[in-house]
Amino acid sequence: MKVDGNGYVWTAKVGDGDWTSVETDRGELAPGMAEGSWSRGFTAFAKKIIAALSAGKTTVDGAATFEDGYRTQLVLDAARRSDESGCREKVPGKTLKTEK
Repeated sequence: MKVDGNGYVWTAKVGDGDWTSVETDRGELAPGMAEGSWSRGFTAFAKKIIAALSAGKTTVDGAATFEDGYRTQLVLDAARRSDESGCREKVPGKTLKTEK
């Protein structure tokens, strides 16, 4: 299965060169936006932001938070330090517990 740049989904059997389009709901496209999967994703998310603000919320259900972005940046910074030093680097902050 693959998704092209315009958000169309395609499928093919292993070893088969014939790709078949899969019918999906690609969502709406805001007026004036260029066709593309990013534009459709932006349109859908913008509607959720407007609905959240209209309801007096400061977050969007299911969306990444500032904390998510901050933790991601800490991991990226540690990866850069590791690349420079050639050693394992710790990610500062909370430690995630894993179950065995």
